Amino acid sequence: MDYENSVKNWERYFGQHRQQNKILKDITQNATGVGAANQTIASNQSANTNSMGQTGDQRVTTRTVMKVINNFLFQFSTEKMDQTNKAGIIRLMPHELLKMSPADVDTSLVGTVSSWIAVLGERFATPPPPSVLRSAGVPAPRGAMPEPHLDAATWDTQVRKAAGESWGPYAQQIFANFCLPIEKRVSLHEFFLGLICCSKGTVSEKAMALFHLFGYIGPEPMVHHINPISHSTHIIIERNEGKSYQEESNFLKAPRDDEIKTMALHLQIYVYAFGASGMVEVVQGEVFVPTLVPFVTNALVGDNPRTFTIWGPEKQLPPGFSRENDPALLTDHGVRPYVGDMVLDLKWMPESPAKPEVGQLGIQLHSVSLNLDAPETKNPRVEVYTYTESGEKIQLKRWDPRTTMRKVSNALAMAPKVGKYVEWERTMRRNEVTGQLFKKLAAGDHGWNKEEKIWKWSTQWGAQYSVERTVFRKAVCEKAQVTVAGQSAQKPNLITLPACRVIVAGILNRSLHPVTHRQAILMADQIFSRCGAVPGILDALIIEGDVTSASESLTKAKEEFAELGRKWQDMKKYMVVAHELQVMMSSYGLDLFTPEVSRDSGGRPLNLQMLEIKDPFPGQSKTLWLRYCRAGDGQRYNSRIPVDPDGALRGGRVKLDYDYEADPEGANLQLQLNKQEFVNCFCSSSILHETLAQFSTSDNSTANVPDGIAINLDVTIADPTKEEADADLMDTLNVRQGVLLEVWDADMGKSDDFLGECWLPALGSLTAAPKRYVLPVTNAPPEKGATRYHSKKFSKVTCEGHLIVDASWTFPSETVPPLPDAADMEKRVKREEILHTGKLKLKIIKAEGLRGADRGFRREGSDPYVCMYVKNEAFFRQEKEKIPPGFDENGWHQTALGRHECYWTTSTKKATRNPEWNEEKEFMLRTGAFERRTKQAYHLELTSRQATRHRDDYYAAAREPRERLLNRLSRTPRGVRPPGGMEMINPSHAERLALMEMEMQRLKAAQSLPSLGVNSMALLNSTNQKEGQEGDEMGFFIAEGYRLQELHQDLLAAHQTLQKRHVELMRAHTELQEDFKKLKASSGQRARAKHPSLGVVRLDYDYPPAPGDTDCPGSFGYDVYYRCVPGLSFEMCQSGKFTEMVERRFADAIKHLEARGVSAITGDCGFMMAFQVLARKIAKKPIFMSSMVQCPIIGAALDPMDQVLILTANDVTLKPQKEVLLSSCGFDVDESRFIIQGCQGVPGFEAVAKGEKVPLEKVQAGILRLVRFILEERPAIRAILLECTELPPYADALRYHTGLPVWDAISCADFYVSAFQDNKRYGQADWQEDWDGEQEEYELGKNLTKDEAELVLFKSQKKKEQKQGLVAKKAKLDKVQRKVRKQQVSTFLGVISRSQIHRSSARSAASEAPILGVIRLDYDYPPAEGDIDCPGSYDYDVLFRVVPGFSFAMAQSGEMTPEVEQEFIEAVKWLNMRGVSGITGDCGFMMAFQPLASKHSSVPVFMSAMMQCPMISIAFDKYDKVLILTANEETLKPQKVTLLRQCGFNVDDRRFLIVGCQDVPGFDAVAKGKKVDVEYVTPGIVYMVKQILKKHASIRAICLECTELPPYADALRAETKLPVFDAITNADFFISARLDNPRFGFNQWQLDWDGQQEECPRVLGNKEELRMYFGPKDTKEKDGPGMNHNIQIYLGDNMHQFKDKLAAACKAEAAVEKNRKRQQQLEAVANDMSYRHSVMVFVPSQRLRELAQQGKVGVSSYEYKRLYRIEEQDPSSWQPLDSICTFMHYSNIYSFGRSVAQRLRVVDGTEQYRLKNNRLRQFEREQKKYQERLQDMNMPNKCFGYAKFQHPSDGNSLEWRPALINRSEQVGTSKKTFKVSYVYSSHIANGAPPEDALAPGPSFQEELDEEAILPAPSDPKIKDFLRSEHKEFLARAKILKEQGMADTEILRQLNEELKQSWAKSKEADDGSSAYPAQPPTMTLADVQEAIRSKADDETLSTFPPGSTMAPGSTMTTG
Repeated sequence: MDYENSVKNWERYFGQHRQQNKILKDITQNATGVGAANQTIASNQSANTNSMGQTGDQRVTTRTVMKVINNFLFQFSTEKMDQTNKAGIIRLMPHELLKMSPADVDTSLVGTVSSWIAVLGERFATPPPPSVLRSAGVPAPRGAMPEPHLDAATWDTQVRKAAGESWGPYAQQIFANFCLPIEKRVSLHEFFLGLICCSKGTVSEKAMALFHLFGYIGPEPMVHHINPISHSTHIIIERNEGKSYQEESNFLKAPRDDEIKTMALHLQIYVYAFGASGMVEVVQGEVFVPTLVPFVTNALVGDNPRTFTIWGPEKQLPPGFSRENDPALLTDHGVRPYVGDMVLDLKWMPESPAKPEVGQLGIQLHSVSLNLDAPETKNPRVEVYTYTESGEKIQLKRWDPRTTMRKVSNALAMAPKVGKYVEWERTMRRNEVTGQLFKKLAAGDHGWNKEEKIWKWSTQWGAQYSVERTVFRKAVCEKAQVTVAGQSAQKPNLITLPACRVIVAGILNRSLHPVTHRQAILMADQIFSRCGAVPGILDALIIEGDVTSASESLTKAKEEFAELGRKWQDMKKYMVVAHELQVMMSSYGLDLFTPEVSRDSGGRPLNLQMLEIKDPFPGQSKTLWLRYCRAGDGQRYNSRIPVDPDGALRGGRVKLDYDYEADPEGANLQLQLNKQEFVNCFCSSSILHETLAQFSTSDNSTANVPDGIAINLDVTIADPTKEEADADLMDTLNVRQGVLLEVWDADMGKSDDFLGECWLPALGSLTAAPKRYVLPVTNAPPEKGATRYHSKKFSKVTCEGHLIVDASWTFPSETVPPLPDAADMEKRVKREEILHTGKLKLKIIKAEGLRGADRGFRREGSDPYVCMYVKNEAFFRQEKEKIPPGFDENGWHQTALGRHECYWTTSTKKATRNPEWNEEKEFMLRTGAFERRTKQAYHLELTSRQATRHRDDYYAAAREPRERLLNRLSRTPRGVRPPGGMEMINPSHAERLALMEMEMQRLKAAQSLPSLGVNSMALLNSTNQKEGQEGDEMGFFIAEGYRLQELHQDLLAAHQTLQKRHVELMRAHTELQEDFKKLKASSGQRARAKHPSLGVVRLDYDYPPAPGDTDCPGSFGYDVYYRCVPGLSFEMCQSGKFTEMVERRFADAIKHLEARGVSAITGDCGFMMAFQVLARKIAKKPIFMSSMVQCPIIGAALDPMDQVLILTANDVTLKPQKEVLLSSCGFDVDESRFIIQGCQGVPGFEAVAKGEKVPLEKVQAGILRLVRFILEERPAIRAILLECTELPPYADALRYHTGLPVWDAISCADFYVSAFQDNKRYGQADWQEDWDGEQEEYELGKNLTKDEAELVLFKSQKKKEQKQGLVAKKAKLDKVQRKVRKQQVSTFLGVISRSQIHRSSARSAASEAPILGVIRLDYDYPPAEGDIDCPGSYDYDVLFRVVPGFSFAMAQSGEMTPEVEQEFIEAVKWLNMRGVSGITGDCGFMMAFQPLASKHSSVPVFMSAMMQCPMISIAFDKYDKVLILTANEETLKPQKVTLLRQCGFNVDDRRFLIVGCQDVPGFDAVAKGKKVDVEYVTPGIVYMVKQILKKHASIRAICLECTELPPYADALRAETKLPVFDAITNADFFISARLDNPRFGFNQWQLDWDGQQEECPRVLGNKEELRMYFGPKDTKEKDGPGMNHNIQIYLGDNMHQFKDKLAAACKAEAAVEKNRKRQQQLEAVANDMSYRHSVMVFVPSQRLRELAQQGKVGVSSYEYKRLYRIEEQDPSSWQPLDSICTFMHYSNIYSFGRSVAQRLRVVDGTEQYRLKNNRLRQFEREQKKYQERLQDMNMPNKCFGYAKFQHPSDGNSLEWRPALINRSEQVGTSKKTFKVSYVYSSHIANGAPPEDALAPGPSFQEELDEEAILPAPSDPKIKDFLRSEHKEFLARAKILKEQGMADTEILRQLNEELKQSWAKSKEADDGSSAYPAQPPTMTLADVQEAIRSKADDETLSTFPPGSTMAPGSTMTTG
């Protein structure tokens, strides 16, 4: 057949396929997926949106096709349609395509020309319409669904139901192109197969879809497939099955009653019966969740809501009706209807993989939509049930993490109650009379949503958790079978080989490959067959005559025919053509001469003519001999078919396919594939893979293409520049600890003399065995840092001599224990310590020839002793800022007191230059880098929290055990004063402190000696050394005395210089100092200043004030005096206008209060702010008429984008006055920043307007609900201000429940009064009286004249209240307060008594005390008490953070380098992460960086004390002045405008007077970085201020700008009587907004401060990390580090692609990065990212997840922050991600793709890191399993190979087949044989399941000689395997060979000896137990191998050690 005819016939055959492809293309590109025609079906489809808002793919994807198929299947099973026995069709090919013989081609000239003319005519002729090919149904393969009979009308209906109306226009076209012409029905399988191929999806998705189309459920065969399962196959199935579980966990049909008990969750929805009031509620719907597998997660955050169908109750027949009488009546009887949808978010958190059924379940109910009449009246509630193993229905118990105090507070806040069970109450309240529904107060989006027409639950009410360790049925927590509606919901796991043939043929036809049906079948078998066998005809002969007596082997038979002269002819090519016809006629059947073929031929017997075979022997009997290979196992068979003289065949069918009926067990093994095998073979086949890939890539349309889902990631690259890895390598090569031995001469009465020093050799060069070293004693090198610094070491003397020592170094110091996978943190830390710790054993023997330091009359020599010091050589001088505590800048070890640590001091030898000590000691030393990384400052641990914090810090660095940590850190830090006395300190601390006190007494005694100088101090030094040479720290004070003397001399010189320059000032200073001495001497007689007090201007309005109200004296911690203004009403304040008389009385009230001596004045109504300007003109004291004066300072401390909530009594009356009120504050109003909200709608608060007593508990609950609702609506709110003076009682509750700072009228008053108060923590003491705690009794009208009292409007009411005794005294007031608190508790706790509450106030549940964060300059100095850098200046916790490189010059200039700016930002973020309540700086010039800090902080930032300037200036008249004291006015004045404008205040230069203190005697120590003598400087500061006040009488307040000036604030207050504000009052103001006010409000909600400060960390952590951030373009910031790239990560990216993008992002960041160090790190990551790097995700512990589930309270707790910080730094908390998996694969379990950025960590997987990360080691073991292949097996007793296999039905023809080869155990023969089990074949694999993961099990085995096997390994271990019984005898083989015996004789003799030895042992056996069987005999190969190996050993033994031997060369000795 020529080419043109072939093309024509193929085009004819493919015509209909082209039409089918066209319609399929239109559907897949233009349709929009599954429609919503069927409401039940549509309700089960999840929304095409993700959590980040992107829309999903709307095209017909492969997953959409599977939904359509499932819908069809559901409909067919429901409607019970007529089924056929077919599963697809075969389109019959033209016979011309199957006749491949070239004999039909006319090759003559005429034929060729005729062919050209025919072809030319066909090109110009009109092409005929495509003909519809004849077709036949394909028998349904086993397990496949038979097709229903679908005619045109039925098909149209079913398409619209299953796929929606969008597919309706295509229904008729589909039918026309996919129908069977004769049967007039559509072939579903052909249509589904084509739709899957043409759909949009990956090849793996299509493979899974095709498998599920033909798959079924059954037991999997326990035989290996010839194609090993790849790792990617496991990932593909896991990913697709995970999607399927998520998409199909919801049912298309409700479960039956007996199936409900198998559900994981059963939710019941209760509604009112008819929507009317008073009706009984009924169960209206139910939701079923069959399994928890799709909802397993390990993430802390992230949600994934899904839609579940609500099924209604079963429909029932009306009474009196019967289905038997009327079958058409109510056809859906017993069916559950669809009644709505429920949106749930499920999170199942199992306890461990070993117990998947135990864990905690999180359920968040989002909404319920009801498809009922009047759904808005239903008001549903929901209950949750589950089932036990016995089928018992139980209600799911709810987890309540609250403590008793939290229960009280939640009750007070009217928060949702926490019941015993998981259930959701009704969202709205119902009026019992009218039936009308009302929303709950401040409920937000909770209740009926009119726009969406659904019932919604807010997060507050909707999120619930089951109790911890909830136990479900194990079946619902594993991928077990779930049956629904009588059908199994388990995924099919098997597919047959015939189904694979249909799939392959369909794909090849669909892709228009010119492949015949037979060829497609052979290709399918080649791809999918278990043993790779391809069926086919091997030989076909027609032989003359009968061949019954011929040989079984065709080869031998041919020889016999030749001998007999019998003729035969090869008919193979004709039989192949005949086979093509037979395959087509039998619909993909492989067998020949089947009954189907006879039926198609009209029942006539088959003959050669029908097979189109020319009869070679006409008229004669003949035989058709077929030799073929069977499908499945590849067995070869012969078939001899007699042929009649007329050509008729008289034989039966030739079974080329595996006969299932004859051998069903073998057929199951050979013709079945499991899911992994099918997908693996499918994806590894190039023809199938590329064919399906072309279908997807050919769709270039961009219509409906979804945008990529960019995800948020927070990526940390660990050790980007490999510094830690290099440091560990250096530690391994060289310990990097230098040991210095110094020789000193002990002297009496003077300091010791230096005799020289010597260095011990590098520890890495020492051995474990002691060696002797002679070390030369030399002078100390003069270079800086070359030796330990000591002033005596650099004298001009010559050191000489030698020091002789013995030293050994053992590393590690002990045996490293193996690390189990389940090792906890402490064990891993212990192992790390051992790996980095060595033992130095040092023995100092003697010294020779030392320098003589003592030259006297009687002797000449020295009194030598040796000191040992250790230097950490892992430090570099240029890394000064990275040196941790305990080291100096050169790496020398230091003690807690800052002196070099002497590890050992020998005894002193008298008067000798050749001393002998012979003293020995052992030292445990850690490697340099490890010690540098883990070294911590010394801590005094007085509380368990401090010990835990220090332990956690150490674990984060090196994982040190707690016991060693506590022992090592038990040293008292400098400047720490333990509260409560010595009883709180452990004995080691007490002994150390006692030693220090004793030494101080000795110093004082030495100072009292006459003529104190060098000699007396030296005498003291000598005395100390005599009393104890080994007490090294005791000698510290001698050196300290020298240092103090030197400092004293420097100070005296500076003092003399200042005296010359400032003679006049010094004279005045001396006089003032004398006055101070006199005052101090007579301090007991001098009257102290009165405690500050507050004055309150009151309205002419009386009401019962609550505790916390401004009009309640008990609200304040100081005296408060009231004065009423007759006629001053609330309406007058609102209008902002006085009458003349009221204005006069207003002025009289202010003057009256000033006359009473108040320190500050305020008002009892916020609207008095309108009179602020008038009031401050009258008053000389600070006056603040409203709490809104705090607005400027609050706004300046927050970022401009943050908002402040202002709560007022009535926003309707306040909002019109907003601009007037804020303008009075001197603040430019920004409307969007301040949110005003009135409380007039809060239940109970109307009592304020009525002048009645306010119900505190009721109002507090309403205010909390109101604020919570506002915060949900406006998440940008960062602070709350209570404007109304009656709102402070609720401030504490707001602080506790919101976690935000809350300011009110009380905090405002405290701020101004604090400027007058004595600070008890520092500064001048005892200058002010303590408050007596008593308040003056006051009643409205008191302190008025008689006439004025008559004018008081409410005088009658006042008298009435006085008669009733409502105005109580202080004792009664306290009683009322106690009663209120008791009522609060009893009302909301019921049975909980007051004593129970006190007992249950667990500190762990309360909120943490607030912490102040301080950003420090990179500058060290000794801070005085009161300094901002002194922790003792505060009465709350302080955290310090140094910014490396941040100098004072940068702060002055207001500009930072990019490197320092990055460090500054990291410092702000670090403090926020540690949970501080506010952030300040230790330099006032940091105010220039206020905006930068606020931008990156979520808490208030106040970088300078000048933040207080707006609030100070508001309180005084515009003509009054404020004095600002600074360290140096010359440096501050140029920055004045810049600094003040950062406060948000318009600066008036004339109001602020700036004066520097640089000329005050002694204050120059600030500039020098030395400690300031506060007592010495104080008189100068006071004198200078007094002189300024004399010149500027209008100064009303003082602000101390410098952070080192607060120690002088008390002295200035005492002497000037002015308010003094400083950095401490500034910090106190902001911290007070987070503190519990103990005088009123909600109490016991906050932990008390433990009185101890955390030590200031002077440096950053040593661990180098690099942070990068990824996110969508519209959410990712653009200006932060790690955010300046435009690279996005998508859910479809795998880890390989992620690492490539990460490298590209680092490269882009490096191009714009200005910080040189960070730039180097970025470049290193961009260049070094490789396969070694592992991508890991953070996996929190169960405890951390539990805290996160508690919401804001749990996340803000100390325990959560501590655990998160520790686990984040623990390597074993990071789970490696598979490199070939995408983020979508992990999206459910690790919450990728959510709005919250997921944490990732990229780590170089070094061996050391593997030891630290248990998860990484386990992950690598699992990955290694995927690489194990059967073909790689090579063990001593078994290996993979090939063996000769004999085909018994083919004359024992041979074939090399894969096999497992074992050593033979045969007894009684000397021939070497092997046991062979053939793999992949049925007759050898029908045994029991395998015990070994790689071996096929105990299958059929046969013995083969060595010649019949071929081991696959190049060096098989099986050949070297010797039995233990043979070794003794084979050792003699060489000897017998040398004696001249032949190999066979040796074998015979050794076997005879073996047999005799066994028989002798058996005779000696006592018969108590079964004796072992006779061992197998040795083989000749064993003997020859033993002789050869013995000879090789002797050859090698002739070579001496260290020699080499090359072929053909002579021996050389090294």
